[in-house]
Amino acid sequence: MQTYIDKAGIDTLREVIGQNIQSITAENWKKFNRSYGNLLIQTSKKLFVIDNDYRVVSRFGDEEEIAGFSVSSLDKKEDFIPSVLQNQLLTEKTNELILSVCVVRDKITVKFIDNRPDEIHIIDQAIIFIFEKYEWLIGQSSWMTPMTKMLFGNDLISQIPNVETVAREWTDEAESPDHPIVEYQATVDRDIIQLN
Repeated sequence: MQTYIDKAGIDTLREVIGQNIQSITAENWKKFNRSYGNLLIQTSKKLFVIDNDYRVVSRFGDEEEIAGFSVSSLDKKEDFIPSVLQNQLLTEKTNELILSVCVVRDKITVKFIDNRPDEIHIIDQAIIFIFEKYEWLIGQSSWMTPMTKMLFGNDLISQIPNVETVAREWTDEAESPDHPIVEYQATVDRDIIQLN
């Protein structure tokens, strides 16, 4: 199963450019700038969900859960099934025109020192909505948990871990008496997909 937004999800994000976001519904993010699970976005013409959930993928020869984004359209609000209890949700009204959207996508290549083939994982680190005066970042807090950063401001791409940090997270620990050999190392190629 993939850990990145599929073509239909990218098409949905592209489709809402030029529309006004009217409301955002998610686990209350105000205290910690983060929200668990999924969020509902209503624009002037569309209703859609950005879901951050576990995907079961093959990693290091085992099945493992990795958090990943998906984007899907809804016909009506009643179809939204939140990841948290209703009393934990916050709905914030807004009226911001979406000028563009970008998706920050990392291709993580894990190279083993033995003869195992490389593993390649593609993870979307963030979706950024660009408005006239500020941006809205929906980002991964960690590939290990479906907790989403919810940040509003400017130059938010700087709030995403850089490729060196991501590579370190995916690389085997440095040598130690208990673990004398590094078994694998990761490299990261980042693509910023600008939707206009």
